[in-house]
Amino acid sequence: MTNLSVSPMKENEIQYMVDYWFNCSNADLDRMGVDKAKLSSKEKFHNDILASFKHPLEDCKSFYMIWYINNEPVGHNAFRDIVKGELASMHLHMWVDKYRGKGFGAKLFCLSALEFYKLYEPKLILCEPAFHNPMPNRMLQKIGYKSWRTNFSKTGYISAICENTSYIIDKETSLNYLNRN
Repeated sequence: MTNLSVSPMKENEIQYMVDYWFNCSNADLDRMGVDKAKLSSKEKFHNDILASFKHPLEDCKSFYMIWYINNEPVGHNAFRDIVKGELASMHLHMWVDKYRGKGFGAKLFCLSALEFYKLYEPKLILCEPAFHNPMPNRMLQKIGYKSWRTNFSKTGYISAICENTSYIIDKETSLNYLNRN
């Protein structure tokens, strides 16, 4: 049986995320709408993430949840632009190719969303993948999240301005998906 779990990222797990971004191909970065110039150095990127650990949970503007399959770290969710009790944006990344397209990402995404709702109690979470990035768009639609709009925007600090689709990430849809699967 496959064991899926999520947990807030620990400082010693930052390097997994750094390695993911700096080992992505140019085609993958383009598909995700990443501004490659924002990936200046591994050290700076690492330190930028590390800085989010220096604030109390209630003051964090960014928060990271690590995905595990059978206790192996395989991906993450980044929560950005957090306004506790109000809103946040949510990004997702499966680092390990062999787990893509098998339904694990959808379950891990829902688990992360539910944990984030417990921690920050937002009224609204948005997930805004690049319009031309089929994997997260299909996954979010499969789960049943509602598409809100498609617009040109910058959705993260390493993002380029590109066309993105906004999905409303709600607790009920997350729970329903996990109960069905």
